[in-house]
Amino acid sequence: MRHSIVRSMLVVTLAASVPAVMLAAQIVAKPNVKLGLWESTTTIQGRGPGEAHKICVTAAKLATGDFDEAPDQNCKRTVTGSTTSSMDISETCADRNDPSMNGSGTLHIDVLSPTSVKGTLATKISMAGRSMTVNGTFTSKFLSADCGNVK
Repeated sequence: MRHSIVRSMLVVTLAASVPAVMLAAQIVAKPNVKLGLWESTTTIQGRGPGEAHKICVTAAKLATGDFDEAPDQNCKRTVTGSTTSSMDISETCADRNDPSMNGSGTLHIDVLSPTSVKGTLATKISMAGRSMTVNGTFTSKFLSADCGNVK
């Protein structure tokens, strides 16, 4: 089960690695990135390179910041800062099946170009009074305006 929340938090983090814009007063500008199919790879500190994951970035997802593809997680994201060249996001997640499992984290995204971003993540995951910290870096690249079968 712990692997489930770690995987879910990583999926959420990977998904969020493509900039998202929440409807919030403090948001001045949205990151200058293309809509469509993106591929993200995260490297977790102390582990080898991660697998690439594909994410479909739509206008609706940009408007809400809801990139969560993990149905067993209940996550809330808040954009804490946004410009055309960077974005900061904080999030909290709880496991729908095990209330003792939860996590919180931050994500910083740097826009290198409209088709390339990189960033850092820091996540703390708790389960039944025990916790672990997951730190990492990621890169994401735009693949296509058409997401195909990726939701």
